[in-house]
Amino acid sequence: MSDPAAKVFFPQQALDRILDQGKGRMDGDRLVLTDGRYPVYVLNSAHRVRRVAGGGDDPYRLAGKVLSEEQVREVGGSLYMGSLVVGETAYEIESGFLGDPVSAPSGPADDRWADDILRMLD
Repeated sequence: MSDPAAKVFFPQQALDRILDQGKGRMDGDRLVLTDGRYPVYVLNSAHRVRRVAGGGDDPYRLAGKVLSEEQVREVGGSLYMGSLVVGETAYEIESGFLGDPVSAPSGPADDRWADDILRMLD
């Protein structure tokens, strides 16, 4: 079930809230949400690239992308104090986890269920 469109980026703070509020639990590297309508996710460390630090040009076209640790290495990047540095370009990032669904939702689902997961924290 490795459809890239079905993957969800969980910022570290959002994941902490899910766990703290009892809306999910960890089972090894899997996030099991207590609302059974959602799939179980295998979590892997990842980083959402926000923007070029200082608002400069984006020569690597990374702004807006979510990169796994492997992809960070593939682009020749290094992580330093909340930033991703590729060549001479520094990017502001948000660290977290990329959730790859390993089970189908057990309840009715549509294209909005991934957004619903993060909205349930409000």
